[in-house]
Amino acid sequence: MTTYEAYIGDLDNWYHNGPLVGGKTPGDLCWLPDRSPGTVRQPFFWITELIANGKLPGEQTDWGCWVAIASRDELLRLLDEWYGDGPILHSELDRRRNDPDVRQVVSELDPKKKYGLVAYET
Repeated sequence: MTTYEAYIGDLDNWYHNGPLVGGKTPGDLCWLPDRSPGTVRQPFFWITELIANGKLPGEQTDWGCWVAIASRDELLRLLDEWYGDGPILHSELDRRRNDPDVRQVVSELDPKKKYGLVAYET
């Protein structure tokens, strides 16, 4: 069964040299909850659409991975668009990871760096 995940990725020490290179996924900083309020769409598909529609630079970097590149401020804006305002927490059914509020984690990132908005299929 295919699962669709999404996370904020660390681009430090991430080597990517063109599309479809095996095993090239950024390290994870914070996983995104499976759903936004009021929708059944998963963030995986939202991220791939952002890339396909040219709203963020990015590309497919592995057979099951797409990476969009964004600054901290862009990430915060996109999280507001997708999840609305307020804390972004994992549901009780999705406590595989003990991530804190996603917005809090992103707000503490370095504003001068770029990060990956990663769609990951397993």
